[in-house]
Amino acid sequence: MTVAQRLYLLVASAAAGLLGLTFLCYSEIGAVFTSANFANDDTVPALEALGDLRKNFLGLRIELRTIVEGTGLV
Repeated sequence: MTVAQRLYLLVASAAAGLLGLTFLCYSEIGAVFTSANFANDDTVPALEALGDLRKNFLGLRIELRTIVEGTGLV
């Protein structure tokens, strides 16, 4: 093997390594995006449910106050 062939082999192996790292990073970034998106998909419905519970609680509190005021207990 001549020196020129060894240099070509060295350049080719470096290029192949960089290409492999590129594909590996691309797949890892996709996995991180999927995990982050899963957290977002779970959080939004939970916050909506908490908002509904708060609205129901405040409505019940107002109704209770109205009942108590109407009976003269205040």
